[in-house]
Amino acid sequence: MRMPYAARVATATVVGLAAVSLTAASSASATGSTTANRRPICNSVGFNLPATVGGTVTIPVTDHAADPDLTPISLVGVFGGAPLGSVVISDNGTAATTNDDVLIFTRTSGSRGTAHLYWTVSDGTLNAQCVATGYDLPPGNG
Repeated sequence: MRMPYAARVATATVVGLAAVSLTAASSASATGSTTANRRPICNSVGFNLPATVGGTVTIPVTDHAADPDLTPISLVGVFGGAPLGSVVISDNGTAATTNDDVLIFTRTSGSRGTAHLYWTVSDGTLNAQCVATGYDLPPGNG
């Protein structure tokens, strides 16, 4: 007698490692996928704003992001920086390697303040929204 699908999965998970493979294979045939893809994760990044208008700073944001499924990630979008500056994605001189891209922030205003950059990484399927915050260094003591 053939057991219903739900009963086979429940029984298989109790048996051990060999059963896990059976469960995954059974799930794959039922759902078309063996594992669920998880969204990349990232840490907030802080950086010092350039001291002068026209000054730039390179922010290696992909050093602060990862995919829990160990899928390579890429930097796919960025916005923010106004009114203190602008930001762009740079391929870091390696166009074929997407997981080493960096943000380049350029200061466009002499005003003091804080710049927020919102960047997006992707594992090719799911995206994660991240933040980098730039701060002015405190004025010198003279």
